[in-house]
Order: sequence, then structure tokens, then C-alpha cells
Amino acid sequence: MKNIRLKWRVEKNDILFFLAMAVGVWLFGRILSETSACYSLRIGTEFLGTAFLALGMGLVLIIWLVADFYLSFQLAVGFGQTRTEFLISSTISYFVYIMFNLFLLRFLFEIEKNLVQGTEAPVLLEKYSTPLWLLCYGILFVIAAELIGTMIYYLRVKSIIILLPLEFLIIFAVREDKFVRQIKTAFLEFADFSGGVRLLLIALIGIIGFCITFFGMKKAQNY
Repeated sequence: MKNIRLKWRVEKNDILFFLAMAVGVWLFGRILSETSACYSLRIGTEFLGTAFLALGMGLVLIIWLVADFYLSFQLAVGFGQTRTEFLISSTISYFVYIMFNLFLLRFLFEIEKNLVQGTEAPVLLEKYSTPLWLLCYGILFVIAAELIGTMIYYLRVKSIIILLPLEFLIIFAVREDKFVRQIKTAFLEFADFSGGVRLLLIALIGIIGFCITFFGMKKAQNY
């Protein structure tokens, strides 16, 4: 608990900055949407605020958490913190921060939905952003950040050789209708499970990811 409080004090300003930036991105999307409506422009969605925020939040969160995980681990080693203490404090801190951002996204979506009454809301945001779904997203976000951070810690420059081609592969893949349909089908099949089963499966994935991170860092100094 002491490590968690210390981590919060150190990163509090960064977290508040990102939250303010999130609101700013949402407002920019709303202004763009309202401007296009005034000039009768068709830009494909009335929920630009939420769309911009979801995209920007996803990119910024994963990049920031990976960088923070890598750099914070170096500091933890320097101050003699154990691997277990570091991973537990980081995991809890990241999870709380991510959940706060996800609930902020849902809150701003509800505001935007009231601003554009009469317009059908995106199904992904309407149906798949309940508190239980957000909890699943939060767990996956934390595990993804820690796994990527661990890979960067060990592979250093070599990790770029892996991540960059993978990023381009994903970009090109999502442009293929067949790939998108397969992902959508898999997601909907997963969504058919009951809430408890979904959460259990995500928790299992989280535990496996945490163990991979834990044992993947055991050759670090002071452990």
C-alpha cells in the first residue's frame, strides 16, 4: 500500500494532465461535429467526441503505460524494491487509472448521447460499455501494457523490430473486410457468454499475463 501511495504522488500530475487532455479531445470532437452539422456536412457520425476520445485514449494509454512500466522498473531496481512489490503496486495503480478513464469515457458518451437526441448510438458504446465490460477492458489494458513493457525491457532495440512490423500488419489487416468480420464474429461469440463467465475468462487471461510478466523479469538486478 505504501508503494501504491508513493506511485500515486509521483504520477498524480501526469494523470491529471492526461484526464484534462481527454476532456479536451472530447470537446474538440464535439465542436467538429456541431460545426459540420451547422454547415450540413456529412462526416459519418454524430458521436465524434466519444469516437475521438476512445481512439486517442487507447493510443495514449497503451504508450504511456508501457513507457511508465519500463522506466518505473528501472527506478524500482535502483531503490531496492522487490519484483513482487513493483508488479503489485504498478498493476493496481494502472488498473485504477485505466478504470477511471474508461468510466470517464462512458460518462462523456452519456452526455453526448443527450446532446444528439434522436440519433441512434453506436452499438459498441451502448451495449458493450457496461461496468462489467469496462472491467474486462481494464484488465486487458493492464496486461497488454505490462507484457509489452517486459518485452521492451529484455529485448531493448530488438523489440522495435518486432513491434513495428506487427503494428503495420494490424493496420493493413483491419482494412480487410474479411479480417474485420472474423474479429467481430469472435467478439460477438465471446459476448454471448454470461457476465460471470466473461469476467472469469478475462481474469484467467490476466493471471496468465501477470505470471508471464513476473517470471519474465526475474533475471533483473536485485532479484
